[in-house]
Amino acid sequence: MSNTTMTFTLGDREVNRIGYGAMQLAGPGVFGPVKR
Repeated sequence: MSNTTMTFTLGDREVNRIGYGAMQLAGPGVFGPVKR
């Protein structure tokens, strides 16, 4: 496991890190046929 912190400050709160890993988040050009 890496040495990254598992929490961070968001505004005035400390929140747990969310690890998406290799998951691709939605954005322009994401939906549709697979590019080869």
